[in-house]
Amino acid sequence: MKASSRVFKLALLSVSLMLTSVTAVAASIPSMVQSFPGFKETDFELLITISSFFVVAGVLLSPLIVHFIHEKSTVILGLLLAGFGGIIPAFISNYWMILIGRAFLGLGLGLYNSLAVSLIYLFYNLPESEKMIGYQNAFQNFGAAGLTLFSGALLSINWRFSFLVYVIAIFIGLFFKRYVFIPVAKKRPKMAKTEYQVTPKACFLLFAMVFGMMIYMSLYNGISIKFSSLIVAKKLATSSQASVVLTVMLALSGVFAMTFSKLSLWLKNYLNPISVIMLAIGYLIMTFADNFFLAGLGAIIGGMSFAIFGPYLFLKSAEIHRIPVTMSSTCLLIGANIGCFLTPFIFEMLGQLASKHIMAELTMACILICVCAITYLFITIVVNKINNKAA
Repeated sequence: MKASSRVFKLALLSVSLMLTSVTAVAASIPSMVQSFPGFKETDFELLITISSFFVVAGVLLSPLIVHFIHEKSTVILGLLLAGFGGIIPAFISNYWMILIGRAFLGLGLGLYNSLAVSLIYLFYNLPESEKMIGYQNAFQNFGAAGLTLFSGALLSINWRFSFLVYVIAIFIGLFFKRYVFIPVAKKRPKMAKTEYQVTPKACFLLFAMVFGMMIYMSLYNGISIKFSSLIVAKKLATSSQASVVLTVMLALSGVFAMTFSKLSLWLKNYLNPISVIMLAIGYLIMTFADNFFLAGLGAIIGGMSFAIFGPYLFLKSAEIHRIPVTMSSTCLLIGANIGCFLTPFIFEMLGQLASKHIMAELTMACILICVCAITYLFITIVVNKINNKAA
């Protein structure tokens, strides 16, 4: 089938539906806590975020797997691992087996994470590749939103059923296998090799971006992990209703991401500080809201911030001289997933600074995010003034 056909494009883009699905079942945490006496809430938050840690392992293993079994087989293997690992909690009652299943989910997603983008550049040139990357981001956001909504609907039956959403990975793998043909490396045009001489300044810039991504994602991911527990603890709504808010958050993030290029031209270097301020405002509203509507609004505002924070960092990392784009994007991807993995530990630490209660955790998180937002904005203003004087 030709790469220009709609079915081929749909099959190629369909693999992105699963990429950000590790938190799709986060609303099931309160119900899981009741089903497993003797375990802490942090243990069940770890069930959600452990997948992010193994996404990193999958990303690092991916080039080696591709070398042996080719890109197409790697994508299919990743989807099968994600599918079978993801549905394990629906059939097994042992906490540690569920943890292993979540690890396989992350490993599978990590194996083809970078291929979801690189395969687009293999088949398409500008301007078609730019359009396809835009579609890929949309599939990623809307896929996560759809899976979260479906998981919430199944959660109203039983928390185990919510994990059945991951069975879609198996069908996506079959769809991809049927309609996508990837030529072997020998038949591809040889690209000119570029040598890079990495400088300490370039390394420092990349490290700062990766560290910033890691901290941001650990706090941003707290919305998905903590929102359902917060709503249930305050008796504002049920877990299923909370999952609807998370669905709306992800869907609006996908829509908001489409405005990134225009916002970037308008706000320029202030774009990223504004995204951190959005996260801070979202947390403040969500944490101290006394009704479901306000709490949901806060979660949506905070959640939408990543639609500009993430693309901005990836764009700026690609502009770092003397560092390959693939290396910078891979490092950011690793930083993001490590941040997601650390979320429950960071919030537990924040809670211990006050008291072991979800309100204490979120209040300390609010303070931390507000400090980060103000500091980030101050640094940006100073740097812009220095650059203007130099110009």
